[in-house]
Amino acid sequence: MGDKIKLTQKGYDEYLKRIESYRDELTQNNKDKSSSYMAETGNGWHDNYDFEESKRKELAIMKKINDAKASLKNIEIIVEKSRPNNLVNIDDIIEVKMIYENGSSDNDKFKLIGGSFPEFKDAYDEVSLNSAIGSILYKAKIGSQVSYNTAEGKKIVVEILSKIGSDQ
Repeated sequence: MGDKIKLTQKGYDEYLKRIESYRDELTQNNKDKSSSYMAETGNGWHDNYDFEESKRKELAIMKKINDAKASLKNIEIIVEKSRPNNLVNIDDIIEVKMIYENGSSDNDKFKLIGGSFPEFKDAYDEVSLNSAIGSILYKAKIGSQVSYNTAEGKKIVVEILSKIGSDQ
């Protein structure tokens, strides 16, 4: 059994839409594959680069669909019953101080999202609840310090400076 994927209802709906977009991508690829097959008179698929490429792309898309569908059973929908103002909640925009092992630091702004597809915005970066940093920020107290280890094994301390907004 895989790790739980925590999503809000909105995040879950986006996840399902992403699977549907993969299916649309597969349908279009199949049309392209058929066209490239028909374009090669005589040999058909032999020595037909476009057809071969469409077949490779089809396998990659099918893997994305299968992986996404397999992960559906691991999704846990998060419903926040209360939103204490002194804790980091889903859809909050916070300012943090990132403190690195070498002693350097910088300030950043994040929005904690309950979806799987974060975006990078001008004013702040979105951070998924399921990411290493998102999981430690969720329900952490404003003013506290939390830490996590990067994939490279480096420890980063995050000081939660303030809550500067919410999209709730």
